[in-house]
Parts: sequence; structure tokens; C-alpha cells
Amino acid sequence: MGLSFESFYFEQETYVEAFRGEIKSTEAVLVLHGYPADQGNKNQDIAEWISTFLKKNCYIMHYPGLGLSKGQFSFKYSIEISKLFLHHVQKLGYKKIHLIGHSWGGFVSLCLLDSLKSVDANVVLVSPFLKIPTGRKLDDLVKQIYEETSAFLKHTSIDEMFLELTDISKSENFELFQKKIIKSKYAISIIQALNDLETPPSIAREFVSKLPALEYQEINTDHSFTTERSLLKEFILKKLS
Repeated sequence: MGLSFESFYFEQETYVEAFRGEIKSTEAVLVLHGYPADQGNKNQDIAEWISTFLKKNCYIMHYPGLGLSKGQFSFKYSIEISKLFLHHVQKLGYKKIHLIGHSWGGFVSLCLLDSLKSVDANVVLVSPFLKIPTGRKLDDLVKQIYEETSAFLKHTSIDEMFLELTDISKSENFELFQKKIIKSKYAISIIQALNDLETPPSIAREFVSKLPALEYQEINTDHSFTTERSLLKEFILKKLS
């Protein structure tokens, strides 16, 4: 089976990877990566596998300021540019567009639900970031993010990040995501890593406790799904077939 790969720049030099199989696909998958996703390939292996075996075109967009994209990273702008790119892909004439969001990409995927126009689309959340904390907990989180990923944040400050995430949480948050899913016409599922310090399973369990119709599965691996990739692919296969 053949697989073609091309890359291009979207708005403001935002780098995009596109994977396509031999057969022209009527379906596309947007694979939304986490933050900062500098240790791996942004789930490129998943995109390649989907394109090769499920014959769906896959796109991975690097958020501005990360990966091979130009610019400066902003949590708020990563959501905005993802919405713009989704609109771009929708104009390409696909019958269905699915979302796979890992970590921060899971949060972004939930932000895109209102913009997703495909009928019978699937949204697969992979150890998603679901809750922006408040008060002291947010302060601690921002300090931790700034300390651990300062290479990507030299253009901003801890105070600015705190305000940015606080602002995002006013319109995109844990409780509103639950309400979105209850009203959603899309098939939404979560696969959660058990050994996950970044997005703990306790938060995912709390999230799905009020969503009995949502499929939820836990896997004994780490946040990056370094091991058990075959089980992750199995889960995605079941949702996208």
C-alpha cells in the first residue's frame, strides 16, 4: 500500500504535514498534538497508520511557535489557528472530518466541536487536558509549565500566561465541555493513560462520570503512550472504521 506525504505552510507560516493513501479519500482526520510535543513526532506514526490502513487523509498542524511552525506559541492562538485550519480542510470537500486530540490537543478538539460540520464525525481524545484549574492551582501549573518549557515561552511571562489561561477558561472549560458533549451529535470517546502525571486519570474519570454514553477506556501506559501503541491504534481503529 502506498502512502504519499507532503508538507506545506498554512496561515502565518504554520507548518502542516499531510498524509494520503493511494486511493482518493472522502474522509479526513485532524491529529491535534499536545504542548509542547517536542520529545516525539506529534503522533506522526498514528497519522501514517490511519492513512495507510484506514485510507483516510490525515493532517498534523504544528501550533505556531512549536515544531516546524514559525511565530510564537500561545495557548489561545493554538485554538484559534486550529479552528481556521479546520475551516480550510472543510472547504476541500471531504464528506467527513474526524478529530484525534492528544493532551492539549484534546482540549483544542473539544473547543472545535461547535465548528465541526461533518455528519457522523468521530472525536477521539487521547489522555486529554480537560480542566484549567483556578486560583493557586493555576498559579502552580503556570509556574511549572514556564519552568519546564521556558524555551518556547521567552516572549511571554508567567503573569501573562496566567491571564491567558484564565481568559480561555471563561468560555472553554470542564463543565461547558460536558454540556457540549451531551448535546453533541458526534461520537466522542476517550482513551486515558493510567501512568499519567500531566493529565491524571482521576480528572478524566470525574469528567466521564456525568457522561454515561461516552466510551471511556484506560490503558497501562504513560502520558505519551510510549508503550501500548498497538492498543491505542486498536481503539482508534474501532472508532474510525
